[in-house]
Amino acid sequence: MNLRTLQLGLAAAMLLATPASAVQINWGSPVDSVLVDSSGKALGTGLTDFTIELGAFVISDTNQGAWVPNTTNVLEWANHWRVFDQAGFAPELGLFTSTAVLETDGTSGSFPLSSVDFSSRDAYMWIYDTKTSHSSEWFLGRNTDWVFPAKVTPPTPAVPDNCCDKRPPIEWSVSDLKPSTVQGSGDLPLYGNQGNVNGPGVSSPAASPPSYYVQTAYGAVPEPGGSVLVLVLGLLAVLDRRRVPCH
Repeated sequence: MNLRTLQLGLAAAMLLATPASAVQINWGSPVDSVLVDSSGKALGTGLTDFTIELGAFVISDTNQGAWVPNTTNVLEWANHWRVFDQAGFAPELGLFTSTAVLETDGTSGSFPLSSVDFSSRDAYMWIYDTKTSHSSEWFLGRNTDWVFPAKVTPPTPAVPDNCCDKRPPIEWSVSDLKPSTVQGSGDLPLYGNQGNVNGPGVSSPAASPPSYYVQTAYGAVPEPGGSVLVLVLGLLAVLDRRRVPCH
């Protein structure tokens, strides 16, 4: 059984099991999507493993106000990122896909221990190998229509914990990402490239990118500057002087 067949089976099973007041979200990429790293090498064909997540940004778990990522706060993205779901990835098919449920309280069915209310938040797709190294490969982007459904306010007497305003399954795909045209600038990634739209980061974009093209970039996490290295070396020297010799 290939990954696509498995994912379709899981989606059908979840559709039958999803409560009427929750919302199923199917997301991923079409088969034969071109997913490459900053050098143009296909993701998943080298030694580096990539993770593909769907999620949102919040101030904190206790203060779940909106937090907007941009190029001035890149180093804070990981601290404010909350995962809604993680996709299965089949590099040989150029495919990643998953199915998740937005529960009646707005939380993720994929991460039942999370208390984050995703309802009405902007949804982002983050592809990465790590989040800490200067050489980290990232793609972070979204389509303007990727918004988690809102809760029904106030709840109806018949369904007191009614969650969301869209009952049919939602379909989100990298094919939703709009290319650049004469009329508009397309869906500009916050990091990396999609189609013929190039966002921040260091990469070698394709001259004529194919359909459903997503490319990671690197350089999001800066290398330590000279002042940082001096500080670290000074701290080590102080600790060495304070070390008590053994007798």
